[in-house]
Amino acid sequence: MDEPKRYAKNGICRFENFPECLNNPNEIDMGTTIIDRISIKWFMGLERVPNPEEERFRAYIRSECANEKVRITFFVLLKVVSTFFHIHSRGKRTNETNDRMFTAGSRKISEIVNLPTVFLKNGALQIEYGIHLEGYHSDDGIWNFNFRDDFFSFRTDRALKLLHFHSQYVSSKFSVDDPILSDCVLPLNRHFHEHYTDVALQIAHGVRLPLSGDYCY
Repeated sequence: MDEPKRYAKNGICRFENFPECLNNPNEIDMGTTIIDRISIKWFMGLERVPNPEEERFRAYIRSECANEKVRITFFVLLKVVSTFFHIHSRGKRTNETNDRMFTAGSRKISEIVNLPTVFLKNGALQIEYGIHLEGYHSDDGIWNFNFRDDFFSFRTDRALKLLHFHSQYVSSKFSVDDPILSDCVLPLNRHFHEHYTDVALQIAHGVRLPLSGDYCY
């Protein structure tokens, strides 16, 4: 089962005094993602959904950036926390910043209110979230991959097993008994430069960057 903790940005937002908070909508600040001089702020909010039969609501995530030309693609997982089960909403979005991403469906307000011991904690509705920024571009319109955060699917165990099997150097850095769970440190080359390594990875993944001849050296 997909869990928010597998995403680079994750946490829990508490909407106090549900459902009264729907009468006075208030967004919760989830922090900021800063990458390559691009600063993206994240917010979560609740919104009433008009329905002739019964009032409903849905959650949304909003991204905000000072540069209106920035475009992003990201994965989101929202989970309404409850005592017995969890309501998931998962998706991927490519859009401009300063926009909203809504959950896939709405929920009945009465469903939450009538089962306070199941859905509410001290009167607050809790929504656990996970966000992974996959790619981005700014004024130049060139998409870049996000290599700053851990791999989204967290399937690093497969990669480690392959490295352990094929590389005598890497395998020497891991425990023979448990190469996955043991702590390990791989030394960096003394000429290592984080920015140039990121550029090399972007090019290896097909990103066409405008580089000068000197920069390539």
